[in-house]
Amino acid sequence: MGIKKNKWFFLIWMMIFSTPGFAEARGGWAVIVGIDTYHSPEISSLSGAVNDVESMSKTLPVVFDMPADHVLVYTSKDPSRIPTTGRIVKALKYVAKKAGKEDLFVFSFSGHGISSNRKSYLLTYYSEMGALIDTALSIERVSELIGQIPASKKLLILDACRNDPSKGRGGAPNVLTGDFARGIVVTPGNADVRGSCRESATLFSCEVGQRAYEWPEKNRGYFSYFLEQGLNGKAADDSGAVTLGSLVGYLRHAVPDTLQRTQGIDRVQQPYVVMEGGDPASWVLTEIGKKDWAAEVTRRQTELSRLDQLASAQKIADQRRKAEEEAYQQKLAAMDQQIIKMKKRLGTSSARSGDNLDTMLAMIDQKEAEQQKMAALKQQREAEEKKRQSEMKRLQAEKNQKIRTSFEEDAEKYKKIMASPYGRDMGAVAWQQLVQKYPKAAKGIPAGDIEKMKSVFYNLALLVNDLGMAFFYIEPGTFMMGSPSNECFGRGGDEKQHRVTLTKGYYLQTTEVTQGQWESVMGNNPSNFKNCGDDCPVGNVSWNDVQEFIKKLNQREGVIVYRLPTEAEWEYACRAGSNTTYCFGNRSDGLEAYAWYTSNSGGKTHPKAQKQPNAWGLYDMHGNVWEWCQDWYGDYPSGSATDPQGPSSADSRVGRGGSWHYDAWICRSASRFRHDPGGRDNGLGFRLARLPGQ
Repeated sequence: MGIKKNKWFFLIWMMIFSTPGFAEARGGWAVIVGIDTYHSPEISSLSGAVNDVESMSKTLPVVFDMPADHVLVYTSKDPSRIPTTGRIVKALKYVAKKAGKEDLFVFSFSGHGISSNRKSYLLTYYSEMGALIDTALSIERVSELIGQIPASKKLLILDACRNDPSKGRGGAPNVLTGDFARGIVVTPGNADVRGSCRESATLFSCEVGQRAYEWPEKNRGYFSYFLEQGLNGKAADDSGAVTLGSLVGYLRHAVPDTLQRTQGIDRVQQPYVVMEGGDPASWVLTEIGKKDWAAEVTRRQTELSRLDQLASAQKIADQRRKAEEEAYQQKLAAMDQQIIKMKKRLGTSSARSGDNLDTMLAMIDQKEAEQQKMAALKQQREAEEKKRQSEMKRLQAEKNQKIRTSFEEDAEKYKKIMASPYGRDMGAVAWQQLVQKYPKAAKGIPAGDIEKMKSVFYNLALLVNDLGMAFFYIEPGTFMMGSPSNECFGRGGDEKQHRVTLTKGYYLQTTEVTQGQWESVMGNNPSNFKNCGDDCPVGNVSWNDVQEFIKKLNQREGVIVYRLPTEAEWEYACRAGSNTTYCFGNRSDGLEAYAWYTSNSGGKTHPKAQKQPNAWGLYDMHGNVWEWCQDWYGDYPSGSATDPQGPSSADSRVGRGGSWHYDAWICRSASRFRHDPGGRDNGLGFRLARLPGQ
């Protein structure tokens, strides 16, 4: 019995959609395949398949906020990533291991397909028409592999295309058959995803009996082109959301209208959807609001592209630096060998006429010249890397800010709903929306505890500004400030223990402000230990100097968000939930793992974050440099205090934490220091606090 061939060129997107949110929800993955040309001469070539895939590979990370490095792209255009059956299977298995239950997943295949003896196949790069079972990728196998990927929502999009895969029949029409359509099975997501909607849908580029067409002027398929346009906002409903229903409605209008206008009224192509477990109108693919989404997509594509370019440039630079250093070492080694050989010949019968002072001097000059050349090259490479790293930090900071803004807006919406007497009956549904959108932040949080969710959210993703300052969110709480009367090793007379409640959360810098960060803002470096480097804490700064730094940094960002922590905020963060002498316990012999102090500092400061952090991820809270606080120095209150700010005036400002030239007793969590606000010292530095929600 002969093989019955139905030519196919299609694009399959397997998507698990969720509304774009914040970093912890950005665990999406994609496997995207595009094939225009095949290895076998018996399979006809296509045009536009790779273009469709390359364009969508840029759109999906932007629209669904998917990490760019999670998009695995294989095309016949890239010799290093040829889409073979084995490679596609391996990629799908890899994603099945890496993807989470709430992740987005995209599987895109753009190329030939075929039906034979009531079985359907995707033709991969090395497929053979006469050996489909052994060389092609069956639809059943694709369904099986995708079924192993955990997901609460799955959407299969099939773009059936232009020509027969058989050589010589490239211009023959193509229609979607019932066998092929029925062979694609999309299973709903895992049943153990608590609170998740388990829905599945298949979106076809045309109805059974129709064919999909290519748009020659754009070298794209009509369906894939308008699908991309729809996701980018053209298919938005009145609320600004693109649902599966609004997307299909847009496609059923835009595709046939444009096709008939450009190729004739006899051409018919009507996309349609089959869905189980839900309603297409309620399946929100993305929310675009009222902003200029097309401009936002273009801007964010540029941002992602630039980040990718910088990451690639960094990798190449590392390889180049390694090669340059190896070549330099080999050259020096060769020179050393020449010098050694000449030294052995001198004074023996083996001496040569050229073994003289001039030759020796020339060798030394050459070696010195090579060393100077390498030093200059190293300095140049370091400057290039510093500039590259600065731009990467800036771009990443911009992305992080958008993520935080989205979460903070949603949290405020939820609080307003719960504050209204008309909204409380929607509380459970509103909370579930937050759980689905921010699953990691909601994990283990009692329903309705929005403040706890906020603290978990902030702690999942550090806030990083364009100077590379990382900030950790400290949630509100109550603690015992000061030291008990039986403090190990004794206590200072100004450390009376009392209960303090902090009602507002805040960000605190994970490290002390560095010399490099200070110089970037102030244009100078007052530190005594300049040779320590840019990553060492800035020192020799007065409280007044720090206020000027904060003023300039706030002006730089255009909003007042930075300040010094209060003394209470500082100690609360230092203790990180502990009530012991140090953040880690009572024994001073454990301090060396957490701090630079007189016993291990060698009489100087050290680069940031070289010791262990406390339980909240804060480094050098003990030792390295003293840290200025906002408060005037004064006696503690006699009773409990809420959000204490210190006395209204005094002669000295507070410093905390000890430093490199003080002993373990001074570096205790409760230890206090006071200094004239205009005074400077080589062990005086600071770390910043930052307002949340800005």
